[in-house]
Amino acid sequence: MLLFQPPPPLHCHTKPQHTIIFPLGGIPSPPLLVGISWPAKKLSRCLAVVRSFPVPFLSTVKSRFLSLNLGRGRLLGTEALGLMMIKRSCTTMHDWLTNSKKGLQLLLNGIDVVDVDIVQFFFLQLIQIITPSPMCVIFQILDRKDGENGERVRWYCVGKDLMVLDFGSTNHCADVAAFDFDGTVVVTKSGKTFPESEYDWQFFCESVPQTLAEIAEKDFKVVIFTNQRGILTGSQDCDAFCRKVEKVCQQIKLPIQVFVSLGTLHYRKPYVGMWNYFESHGNGGISINRQSSFYVGDAAGRIQTNIRKKKDHSAADRLFALNFGINFFTPEQYFLKQTEVEDYILPSFSPSSLLDQKVSLYDPENTPIPGNGLEVLIFVGYPGCGKSSLAQKLAVEHGYGIVNRDTLKTWQKCVENAKILLKRKQNVIVDNTNADRESRKRYINLAKSFGAGLRCFLFNCTLEQAAHNCKYRVIVDADEKQIEIGRMVLNGYKKKFEEPKLLEGFSSIVKVNFVPEFDCPEHEAIYRMYLCDS
Repeated sequence: MLLFQPPPPLHCHTKPQHTIIFPLGGIPSPPLLVGISWPAKKLSRCLAVVRSFPVPFLSTVKSRFLSLNLGRGRLLGTEALGLMMIKRSCTTMHDWLTNSKKGLQLLLNGIDVVDVDIVQFFFLQLIQIITPSPMCVIFQILDRKDGENGERVRWYCVGKDLMVLDFGSTNHCADVAAFDFDGTVVVTKSGKTFPESEYDWQFFCESVPQTLAEIAEKDFKVVIFTNQRGILTGSQDCDAFCRKVEKVCQQIKLPIQVFVSLGTLHYRKPYVGMWNYFESHGNGGISINRQSSFYVGDAAGRIQTNIRKKKDHSAADRLFALNFGINFFTPEQYFLKQTEVEDYILPSFSPSSLLDQKVSLYDPENTPIPGNGLEVLIFVGYPGCGKSSLAQKLAVEHGYGIVNRDTLKTWQKCVENAKILLKRKQNVIVDNTNADRESRKRYINLAKSFGAGLRCFLFNCTLEQAAHNCKYRVIVDADEKQIEIGRMVLNGYKKKFEEPKLLEGFSSIVKVNFVPEFDCPEHEAIYRMYLCDS
């Protein structure tokens, strides 16, 4: 565990206005803190001390004197979960404070010392910020006992995308009773889709606490998995949500673990990242019995019927259970003992069905690679359909040159680079989406000017499959360089798409099927999962 070293003494001749707290050197257990005070104008001298340290996790101290306000979150003694928004370009506290006038002002205004003592310090941890997203959320670690019956309440953060609550004395079990939160364990009192405040909640039905108590008596571990991306985007207050969850747990009166997905993909349902973390790190090393365990959620893909006025917003919960192979129930089935099975719809794209099909890469299967003489291959297809993978393969195996707008940024540079390659008598692949005739015409005219052959490679991929592929490649990207391509971009391609015709000047149009090559069995297992919730 890394700790700050105490700063050099600051000799202040005026009355201190603010206090900054640093742990003393070494790693005592528990460490001690000492208060060091100086005027606000001297604060910059402190910043030099932390210049080389990554932005820290802030932690609660068992004291009543600290009141810290950083951005969207507040740290109020032992009562709330702190939240700090860090700009993408800032990797240290010094960067954030000095590069952001607002950040510095928040710090100066936010520290209010009522009493200065040496106090017990639970956790302080430094982390290196590595994130492709514009904003990064940093949470304190909160460990205290202040439930109605003195229950242990421990919040902690896993990376930047997952927050975990251990409520009460954690019991590790092979049998797991897992639940969604909103719409399953609780609903709004107001009847609105989203709660108006942290107090706008009630149990799904009166029997929820009793039903959970009964399953816990059968040696099942009660666990909640919930998507809460609004915390990351700022549309939902982190402190308020945490207080709400704690209050719900206090009324249930059971040991509960809560896993909160803050971001996208890696921990967001229907992908099984939260479940994987729970199974590997949150259950005391005990393997889960998937035959007896189950998951309950309201996002079940149910359609509108005479007994359901409104269709489900997604099928994320049903797919979440399906992905890791445990039984699934809706809240009505589990809490209200509904016996009728409602009609539901799964996503139209089934990744397992696609992989189980045995198709050739090209249609026609005997498509010659390379063609006869100098040629230009114009790829046409959705983002994420496999264009770049095939382009790289052909470049390595057959010496094709590649022009790609993601790399070159403009179509003008793509055309210019294609011209350079053709002058060198090198075959060219235009690795862009090329959705419409206008975008293809630029390269068709260029090929004709060099007397080069011209073929279109049309990738056989639906919008739903492309969306799945885009999510998959972000999940398996170990370097975290891939950025998720959203539905808006995919819908834009679909709207713009004009099917290629031979009349445009192509000698042939080759259909390219998706035949992936996986680096390892784990990647294939991930691809077979449902990654899109509808």
